Amino acid sequence: MKPVLSGTRFPDPPALAGIYVAQPVRMEPVPVSRDPRYIATCARVNCRNVKVGKARNLASRRRDYVRDFGQDNISFYPLLATEESGRAESLILHGLKAYRMRSPKGGLMDWLSGVSMEAVMAAVFSTLDEAGIPYKPLVDCKV
Repeated sequence: MKPVLSGTRFPDPPALAGIYVAQPVRMEPVPVSRDPRYIATCARVNCRNVKVGKARNLASRRRDYVRDFGQDNISFYPLLATEESGRAESLILHGLKAYRMRSPKGGLMDWLSGVSMEAVMAAVFSTLDEAGIPYKPLVDCKV
């Protein structure tokens, strides 16, 4: 079953450690870095890509995305709070390895391609459930 979200934007995520997903809104590719040293050579993403990651502070992480992509150019979903965000992220990314993009230098990225936001969200929750990692859901999401 696909996850169902009650809303599309979460303007005020909590200042907790946890797992999030993000997705650009626009079709035209944008660089994943705003650092002038890397902007010309870094990977580019668009609305067909999904980012899954951990944050020590979900509120700060959302601010970073808004700064980098613009308020109206990114959808940011704080999915869950967990004290084991590092372990959770590793397991989630391992399970999604087939969808992970490669950077221009060849390394695996946390950005995904060829998978829907709904499938990524389902993978996040099922991975943590299977691993027995305790978490608190932060979205009205039914998988």
